[in-house]
Amino acid sequence: MAKTILVTGATGRVGRDVVKLLSKKGAVVRAGVRDQAKARPRFDDDIALATFDFENEGSFAGALDGVAKVFLLPPLLPNQVELTNGFVDAAKRAGIRHIVKLSVIGVDDGTKATPIEWHAANEQHIRESGLAFTFLRPNSFMQNFITYFPPRDGTIYLPWGMERRVLSMRAISRRLPQRHSQAMGTKEKLTR
Repeated sequence: MAKTILVTGATGRVGRDVVKLLSKKGAVVRAGVRDQAKARPRFDDDIALATFDFENEGSFAGALDGVAKVFLLPPLLPNQVELTNGFVDAAKRAGIRHIVKLSVIGVDDGTKATPIEWHAANEQHIRESGLAFTFLRPNSFMQNFITYFPPRDGTIYLPWGMERRVLSMRAISRRLPQRHSQAMGTKEKLTR
């Protein structure tokens, strides 16, 4: 029987794509959502929903019940470090084997903007937890760029990865080492 993968941040752009891609690959996926009634129309019927909120530790146990792996998309909140680390601790207590965390490029650099420091602190906490982990560190996503800076001539060349490709099943693949991090970014052409 396949082990369940919990995806946090499942109603956002990245999380929703991760849920759909994992499901298409045959994984048993549980989408962590704040409001199941609002979230249900966004997902196919075969996707299980679990009430989950980083700001409500009481929601962790139910969301993690029977889960083997977690795709951890942390909240962008001023208390991200505290909330995410609390969730990692709960995941360890629940017997989670592997956490795949969406982080950011630059966490290893000496000078960091505050949100990058938050991700670095979360990564350190995961390392110290003893859990198997994968840190995905994209530079940015093309979808974010074109939302704010749409192409004028129909073509954009940038050294950024496409989120669906970057966050595909390879992030959860058994072929990856048990403890690693990976900076990502590719030169791709986007054509309308």
